[in-house]
Amino acid sequence: MRKFILYANIMVLLFFLATDLMADVVTVFEHTYVRETGSPKARTNTFSGIKGPATIRVTNGGLEGADNKKVSNADIVLNGETIIDSSNFHQNVEIVDVEKTLDGRINTIEVTVKGKPGGALTVQVLAEDGDVDFDGDGFTRVDGDCDDNNSSVNPGATEIKKNGIDDDCNALTPDDDTGVNLPPDPGEEGKKTLLGIDTDGDGVRDDIQRYIYFTYPDDKKLRLGLTYYAIEFQGVLKDANDREASYDHATKMHRNVECLFYLKDEEAIDICNALRAKILNTRERSMAYITYSDNLGGRVISGAPLKEWKGSCSFDVDDTGGDQ
Repeated sequence: MRKFILYANIMVLLFFLATDLMADVVTVFEHTYVRETGSPKARTNTFSGIKGPATIRVTNGGLEGADNKKVSNADIVLNGETIIDSSNFHQNVEIVDVEKTLDGRINTIEVTVKGKPGGALTVQVLAEDGDVDFDGDGFTRVDGDCDDNNSSVNPGATEIKKNGIDDDCNALTPDDDTGVNLPPDPGEEGKKTLLGIDTDGDGVRDDIQRYIYFTYPDDKKLRLGLTYYAIEFQGVLKDANDREASYDHATKMHRNVECLFYLKDEEAIDICNALRAKILNTRERSMAYITYSDNLGGRVISGAPLKEWKGSCSFDVDDTGGDQ
């Protein structure tokens, strides 16, 4: 009985391990080729490198729902090798799957559609996502590529210190020798919403928090000034449709700008412009800023006298370390 229970537990464990290891099959390439008038012409496309097995699927007439006629014949050449011709593809064929093992290089596919004009076929290339080199840097997820959407990040890259990125995908060569706890780079996910991602809840978007630190790692006072400016800017975007809230944010941002001028004089102009460009990095954010600006029409924002700009800082300048 105990042996049976042990065996059953092992089988359950193996089942879950197998489930975890199963990779998703993704469509690496998809294109519909239509027979045009005139002599048949070969059309060439490329797709990402795949290290391992791939399925080249050819659907006569196009995918489900397509309003296309079938073709009577076609020639398809993959990386110089003919994989489809009249021997395995004709007008009575619905779908043909050709299995190939690829070597990781960028692939070239050449398609010549034959028969009467108007016919079409769709070529798809399917593979397990871990075998696909999406960014073309020569490494797949199975190879240890920790960011396969960034060709400069892979196990063969050189680690760049203090850029906040694990360039070589190796935890043994970290670049976080900054002495601070920064949130991870949100990447493209951080651009999908108006307010972005703020994982530590400090009021500053993660990408902006990282930008401020890595751009000015040796100037703590400037980083603080820009942080308060960025917090207020986040409110600008959030309340862009509220006229009174927009005016309140504008007044506070003006104080923050006075602080930055106290810290950096006229250099603050370029510093603020650069930060604003980073903040308004999507169309949605730019449109929200335009709405905010429109809400300020006819309103007057009074500035503090030059001698009081130090007091415009939202932190104690004298008790803060760093340059100045």
